[in-house]
Amino acid sequence: MGETRNRDTLQAHAEGKLLLKTAKAGKRDENGKLWTYLDIAGEAGVSEKTVKRFFGGESVDRDSAIAICQALGLEVTEIVDQSQLNSPPDNSIDWHTVCHAMLEVQPIRRQATGRHGGHEIKIHVPLGLVKPCRQAKRDEQFSPMAAEGTQQYRLSEKEIERQFEESEFFKEVIQKQGKNLAIVGEPGAGKSTWMDCIARHLDREGNPHGFPICIPLGNLQGKTLEEYLRQIWLKAALPDLDAGAVEVKPALEAKLVQLFNSGKVWLLLDGADEMRVAESNSPLKEIANQLIGWVALARVAISCRLNVWVTNDKALRDFQTYRTLNFDEAGVADFIEQWFTEAGKPELGEKLQAKLAELEKDRIRDLVKNPLRLSLLCETWDDKKDLPETKAGLYQRFRENFYNWKKDEFPITRNQRQELNAQLAKLALAALERKMPLRESLCYEVMGEDCFKLAQDLGWLNLVYRNAETDEPVYAFYHLTFQEYFAALAVEGWHYFFTHVPDHPQQGIYRIFEPQWKEVILLWLGGVEVLAEQKEEFITALVEFKDGCGEWNYIDIDQGLYEFQAYFLAAAGISEFCQSSKSEEIVRKIVKWGFGYFNIEKQQWQTLLDPIAEAARKVLPQTRRSKAISALVELIGNTESESTRYWAAYSLGKIDPGNETAISALVELIGNCGDEETRRKAAIGLGKIDPGNETGIRGLVDLIGNCGNETNRIFAAIGLDKIAIGNETAIRSLVDLIGNFGDNKTRFFAAIGLGKIAIGNETAITALVELIGNCGDEETRFFAAYSLREIAIDNETAITALVELIGNCGDEKNRILAAIGLGEIAIGNETAITALVELIGNCGDEETRILAAGSLGKIDPGNETAITALVDLIGNCRDNKTRWKAADSLENTAIGNETAIRALVELIGNYKSDSTPWMAANSLKKILVTEKQMAGVVSALKDFLSNETYENNFDRFENCYKLIWHCAQILPYPVFYEAWHHPPHKSHPEVAETTGVGFCAGIQQRNLAELPQLLNAALVSELIDSVQLICTDGSNFFDKDNPVLEIYDAMLDSGCPERPNGYPTKIAELKLYYKSLCRNGKKRPILLFYENPAGAPPQGFSEIFLNALSKFDGGICLVSDQTNIPLQSFSPNQPNLIEDIVGWIRRIVMES
Repeated sequence: MGETRNRDTLQAHAEGKLLLKTAKAGKRDENGKLWTYLDIAGEAGVSEKTVKRFFGGESVDRDSAIAICQALGLEVTEIVDQSQLNSPPDNSIDWHTVCHAMLEVQPIRRQATGRHGGHEIKIHVPLGLVKPCRQAKRDEQFSPMAAEGTQQYRLSEKEIERQFEESEFFKEVIQKQGKNLAIVGEPGAGKSTWMDCIARHLDREGNPHGFPICIPLGNLQGKTLEEYLRQIWLKAALPDLDAGAVEVKPALEAKLVQLFNSGKVWLLLDGADEMRVAESNSPLKEIANQLIGWVALARVAISCRLNVWVTNDKALRDFQTYRTLNFDEAGVADFIEQWFTEAGKPELGEKLQAKLAELEKDRIRDLVKNPLRLSLLCETWDDKKDLPETKAGLYQRFRENFYNWKKDEFPITRNQRQELNAQLAKLALAALERKMPLRESLCYEVMGEDCFKLAQDLGWLNLVYRNAETDEPVYAFYHLTFQEYFAALAVEGWHYFFTHVPDHPQQGIYRIFEPQWKEVILLWLGGVEVLAEQKEEFITALVEFKDGCGEWNYIDIDQGLYEFQAYFLAAAGISEFCQSSKSEEIVRKIVKWGFGYFNIEKQQWQTLLDPIAEAARKVLPQTRRSKAISALVELIGNTESESTRYWAAYSLGKIDPGNETAISALVELIGNCGDEETRRKAAIGLGKIDPGNETGIRGLVDLIGNCGNETNRIFAAIGLDKIAIGNETAIRSLVDLIGNFGDNKTRFFAAIGLGKIAIGNETAITALVELIGNCGDEETRFFAAYSLREIAIDNETAITALVELIGNCGDEKNRILAAIGLGEIAIGNETAITALVELIGNCGDEETRILAAGSLGKIDPGNETAITALVDLIGNCRDNKTRWKAADSLENTAIGNETAIRALVELIGNYKSDSTPWMAANSLKKILVTEKQMAGVVSALKDFLSNETYENNFDRFENCYKLIWHCAQILPYPVFYEAWHHPPHKSHPEVAETTGVGFCAGIQQRNLAELPQLLNAALVSELIDSVQLICTDGSNFFDKDNPVLEIYDAMLDSGCPERPNGYPTKIAELKLYYKSLCRNGKKRPILLFYENPAGAPPQGFSEIFLNALSKFDGGICLVSDQTNIPLQSFSPNQPNLIEDIVGWIRRIVMES
């Protein structure tokens, strides 16, 4: 049946589709490359989705269809039926006017400035484009510091690829058709400001780039985006849509859908972290589930707090991430100058800048690089007072000035002010505890009517929306950060954050391990109302905490997993509680963990395991800054380890930009260090802490041309993008290498570097395309096409070249490399997907199949063909190197996939090669999603964290530690404790437990589908002669309470004789038949029940059935995680599953 077409849309007929494709094939850009759909979209001013839909014969907006035809030099009359053109368009709605009106009614911007005497400043924090995961290099992870205020939050394992100022962002991102985007950052860092700027930019008169529709996500209140648009947004827009209408009619909803179908809508979703969703879900996953149907035809921008995004960044995989970057010192100065110039008091701004420049004000200088805190400082600055030293002090000053601004309009007594502060604090804490918005009913319940009204009058609480279901008003604090500040005021003692109950943590309080409470904890520690004795007790409790999970007496691990977390929180806490007697001790221990120490006994420099060192280096700038600087300067001067000097110098430069000691140390390493990798890191590090430093740039260019190690050459080329974007010296040097160097690989490395620092640079693109087309060496052709991923994602020339290599190249190695390349540049490309599926199905070479499957998983995440192929190779291939590569490929292919998780857990525990467990653990970190999955991994692998494994197989110990460390960063402490001490399995009391060094917990769970075969293979000769093993798959039971026929059928299949009285129909009849086999048979029948995960979803076994089965006596068992089973049972997750079952069978035989 044909598509129902709206009269405001046009649809290409069969001949028209052919004409469109012909016209596209004849279009080339200035470089002679064929036009892509994206090129057409850019020329026509529509989305790429709209172009593809029109080419596919689907209906699109009339104006869009005309624009596409014009872009291709066609007349629309050639493409669509005349009857469509004769249908008069419905132009009754001016959507530009409607969207403009809605922006005025429901603005995004929640101003931190411009209120209560402040001033709007025409200066915005820059945005940093975050490099996608697939391009991140693990050994390029510099663990960037997370200084409180300036760099408190970071995106794990990602780096900023490019920085945008406002005009660049609008021109190069918003005005060009491209991906959906996310703007992420810490509280008060300008996320909503940027969202508002995008909306205003799109709303400008004559702007052809889209219709902005803004949705504060905290307003959804359980509705989907589609429901909100239909029921809330349209209803609010009725006055501008139809002045006489009182309700939204279906015809109006249809016109909204039509608008979305045009591909010109921008859906601006503000505040993902403020959404209320079920605890089992995340806001970003919820949004991903709702971006379907016509809603998904919009281009989407979403803002989100960084901690929420980092935890769930895989939920919105096709979003390009932009991070709000704090002001640098020049930006702070510009902001202050503009602020006080607007206020007519430039001399006051000069005094503030002079005060900030004082040496002892380094802490507050760092704090006010955050836009919100800088605004507060400007609003409250009084040159007769000193600057506050902590965030809590800054917010307290603002709170007092807030009342002074309102004293004429709303005069209140001191007692009223104190009471209001107390009630606001109770309200803030209650809302955070209950994880709910400030509904009017909650405000009345906590504050009472008088205080609630006063809070509204003063502006502390503001109405932001009404609940869609109940119409109840919902309020918000002036800014969410102030809710955290007031919540801290309501905390009476530190036990509210942390009450440890050893051995029974479920009865304790562990908010110290919940990231959402960290800001409240720090504000509490900085509060002047809290007694110093209380703060000191809290810091002491943190540093002395024992988590009860393992003994850690190793030279490179000296604390429990959650003990480290508690200590790191204490390290951040002393920045707010500067008077702590433990400050010196804490900083020195953090430096030791982060950079190592001299082991006197071994007479060598000793470092700790990577996760510990990286976490310690991350937390160091959050401690007492002055003490951290002193400790690092001392370390640089005393250590002989070049690697340690690099890390210390780099960290010092991040904490204290421009520090001469740091710069000198890195320059010296570049010039004199014998290790090329350290030289490369030093050059890149120097560029990061001193951007544009010519020594760093020259060092990297020199490595590209002269280094003997190819790995370091390529990393040097990649590293240029960190320090030399637009640097003419670097560009000229790389162009010279491409043009004049005889070695093709050197030209390739240089081309990568050029693509990094000169995005869109025609010399780089031309050089790469020339290598693809003209170079006789197929490997080099691949390298060139592969490198285009840095500058030409979805580039059809590169994709075509790689597909041709797969199809036509006789060299299997180059087919492998081409498959890898497609995984990088051909996201969603149907031609590439088809080529890889065929390669997996037809190729006999295991390595080629692995890499093809990995690439398929990248360009088509979740593809079952890819996952099945990789898991099969992990399970059945005997070559450790192949297993290693298969595990690596799974990380981008099988997010949350249970089969893949079990396969990787098996690899860690069961294989002895150095590299296989490492890659399996690294991949597992990427694909674990749920708490249950992580707890299962902890239970399965914890026994490898033993003295025996440490001494005899350190690689396995280290890989298990890294993976369990990762799980501990996410799992609530009580859940982790339970997984550690009470694994979810019930072992037979008579079967001895074994250390799982040679056999991984969970190996049989992966092979549960093959359980009968595995057990029969494991039964030794005397048991085979003595036992009739009958395995019955419970997932096939038709009648769960009385599965007699299925069991009897399984017994016949296993070789049991037929029952003389025919088929049994009751469980009692089956029992008599089973007893007769036990008495008269030559072999002892063993009944084993399990559920095959490859069949129907496991439903568990009926309690009625199990109770009846328990009366059989004899050799009967279940493989199940059910509780209270009245029979012998084994968990599919328990260590040594097969061995334990065989041991139990042996015991049964011996006793019979």
